[in-house]
This record gives sequence, structure tokens and C-alpha cells, in this order.
Amino acid sequence: MKSTPETEMIERILRLIKQAGMTAREFTKALGISATSVTEWKTGRTHPSVDHIRKIAAFFDVSTDYIINGKEFTRVTVSDETIDELDNEMYEAFTTLTSEHKAVIRDFVKLCLIKADGKKKTAPTETKKTDVSFSTGDDVLADFEKRFNDGEFGEFDPDGGAS
Repeated sequence: MKSTPETEMIERILRLIKQAGMTAREFTKALGISATSVTEWKTGRTHPSVDHIRKIAAFFDVSTDYIINGKEFTRVTVSDETIDELDNEMYEAFTTLTSEHKAVIRDFVKLCLIKADGKKKTAPTETKKTDVSFSTGDDVLADFEKRFNDGEFGEFDPDGGAS
């Protein structure tokens, strides 16, 4: 069989099954996938659905990117101590800002949370000049960076806070 992205994806799935020491039957039973589906994947008649790819990735604790493209996924673990250090650094930097800049940062964080939540399609729009307003959560970072670089929020010295 000719090597295509689809056949390579199937080979990765079969390799994961083998590495786990499972039979195809154990795999299909564990994931609730029909044996016929797996046979059709192997022969190239069909390909795994998005739902099947998600189930397989979760089952083998790999990313869907790995299943689809073969790109490795690296998990980064950060200790509570590191988080505490970062929180302290952020707090100390935040306290050097003017009230106006603090308001901008608060709005920016709120909009990032909306974007990360993915449940809301639009972010709130404020009328004050220092508030960051967007029509969708998708353009939060780009719009904020543009407005910041355009000097809309005043001058900012990274070592000394707002001026």
C-alpha cells in the first residue's frame, strides 16, 4: 500500500496498540469501536472519524496532532513553587503600574479568559479609552498588542512601570 498521510496515521494507531501490548480485539472493545471499522482503516476503505481520533488520543494519552500528523506532544509540568514565584513576580510588577494601566491589564485578562473558555462568542465592549474592547475573543492578543504598540495606553518602561 502506498504511503499517504492517512496510511501513516493508521500505522501510528496500530503502533500504539502494539506498544500497549493489546490485541486489535482488546483495543476495539476498550474504545467501543467496531472491529469492522478498524479493518476498513487498515485496508484504506475508510478513515477514523474525528470522534474516534479523540477517543484514541485520550486512551493512549497522546495528542490528536500525534495521531493525525505524527507530531510529538510534550507535556510541561510546572511545580507549585514555580507558580508561586511567577505569581509573586507578576504581583510585584502589577503594583508598580498606574491605576489606568492596571485597568487595562484586568480587562485584558478577562478577555483572555473569555477566549480560553470558548463558550462565549463575544467579549464585552467598554466605552472608556483605556478599556480593551473586541468584537470576538479570537482577536484579543493581536488587537491588544497593536493598541499597546501604538501607545494607546501611555508610555511603559519595563523596568520602572508606567510613566
